[in-house]
Amino acid sequence: MAAGDRNVTSSQSDDRISIVCYHCDKPQDVSRKAQSLTCKFCYKSLKLQDESIQQYAARRAIETIGIVTVEHDVIVPAGGADRDRAAR
Repeated sequence: MAAGDRNVTSSQSDDRISIVCYHCDKPQDVSRKAQSLTCKFCYKSLKLQDESIQQYAARRAIETIGIVTVEHDVIVPAGGADRDRAAR
């Protein structure tokens, strides 16, 4: 799932950001420097790093709150229920 504007917002303090968990859709404030964390509501792992896809890799979903970059001429297959979730 690619990160949308609704998943990351700046908070009043410059060292914190507000994110929305892509598993349970609950908001939480985290350090701007964090690369991964566990959601404090559903306890699932969240990846905050940017993802760069430079070649084909078989995977069911791309889960990150960061920015997803797909290089030129790379095929990223769309998969089942995650596609519906990304459209929200």
